[in-house]
Amino acid sequence: MNTFRKKSENNKKDPKIAIFGAYGLLGSFLSNYLITKSYKVFRQGRGSNADYKLDPTNYSMVKDFCEDIKPDIIINLNAITNVDLCEENPNLAYIGNVESTISIVKNIDKNKTHFIHISTDQVYDGLGPHIEDNASPINIYAKTKYESEIIAKKVNATILRTNFVGKSFSKSKKSFTDWLVDSFESNKQINLFNDIKFSAIHQKFLASIIEESFFLKPAEIINVGCIDSISKAEFALKLSNSLNYNFKSYKLTSSEKIIRPARRPKDMSLNTEKFSEIFNQKSPTVEDTIKIIKADYEKI
Repeated sequence: MNTFRKKSENNKKDPKIAIFGAYGLLGSFLSNYLITKSYKVFRQGRGSNADYKLDPTNYSMVKDFCEDIKPDIIINLNAITNVDLCEENPNLAYIGNVESTISIVKNIDKNKTHFIHISTDQVYDGLGPHIEDNASPINIYAKTKYESEIIAKKVNATILRTNFVGKSFSKSKKSFTDWLVDSFESNKQINLFNDIKFSAIHQKFLASIIEESFFLKPAEIINVGCIDSISKAEFALKLSNSLNYNFKSYKLTSSEKIIRPARRPKDMSLNTEKFSEIFNQKSPTVEDTIKIIKADYEKI
């Protein structure tokens, strides 16, 4: 039984949703997903076209925003996600990933507002699949995201550790799968890592879990990912085959052969047993996820 449907149908009023970082990769998709479902969505961003243009690290600006909107749900998608940029600029990473969370948490009405904080599978290292208690961040990006989780836990927060894929809805950013499909189409030579595993889900599935969290409100850290895992190389080749590209312009390689400022975890596969228990459903498989991605790009 899907407990979310029962709860949502019994709600007399849909919640007001404030999204911080509403114009990035996930934010653009999630905003459209929720608006299509007729939620009242208030979008924060830094760009001139943002509904609410404000600096999320500015305490007074966030205070005014929260007092004006009085949201039932705040979703925090703000983050500096460029792993190498974070490694080279730790102060920038701290400001973007930690201070923004501090500013939001300090302005949350604990009696009214539920906080949903999106974190990352990069907080794990070593052999997976990883359970939520075993975080071990090895780069600045992961360390600042883990620190932001600690801040988020000071209020009633649902913290989702995840990795998502799918076609970008953002005008300024391309997704991992956009890059892959562009490479398939141009037959561009690329490196594919055969030693990095992940349990990435489609952004549509993640959006549905964020929506369910409006009503279930679990005050937990939860892995949201596929029930299985796959190497990034195998993922790319499966996607290429599903879209009927005869893509041969790739080199299988180890991530250790590419010199980059930040270390990366090699196994980000997720144990999703806690997710299944809380949300009363099974996680999708990698094959399920690739089928949805295929539909994304067949619509072009």
